[in-house]
Amino acid sequence: MTNQGRSDLTSTHDHARRYDGKTVVVTGASGLIGGAIARRVSAEGVNVVVTARRRDRLDALVDELGLERALAVTADVTRREGLDALLRAAADRFGGIDVLVSNAGNAFPRAFEELTSDDWRHFMATTVDSAFLGAQAAPPRLKRSRGSIVNIAALWEPKWYMPTTFG
Repeated sequence: MTNQGRSDLTSTHDHARRYDGKTVVVTGASGLIGGAIARRVSAEGVNVVVTARRRDRLDALVDELGLERALAVTADVTRREGLDALLRAAADRFGGIDVLVSNAGNAFPRAFEELTSDDWRHFMATTVDSAFLGAQAAPPRLKRSRGSIVNIAALWEPKWYMPTTFG
């Protein structure tokens, strides 16, 4: 047992070194969840590639994380070409990727019962299709590192609900 009752057999120094040179790609990084993930993994000393549609928020996040270990890439992750360009940029800058965090998503713009078909398609493309496309695009780049894919989907809209009873 080490400090604070955790059973961690490595020293703090060894723990930090195991992340040296690792690269994590985070989609949806301009939002609360993606930004928090980027900050956390950056604090562990990994290289972080952040992507989203809002370039100004990405640039601010990269400035916060430090320019040597962070890269902002604006990409449309609802399209395979966008994901390929993102992963290629990450590999070109840092030599490969070790983790893809598919976190892109969006909240519903109105109450669930008021959603249009276009609202639903946009939500599914951003939240579900992007995770599917990432799961297709990333594995060839993850084989060398034996890396991982983490898929996250969240509904931020507190008014969203699915009625279970009618009448």
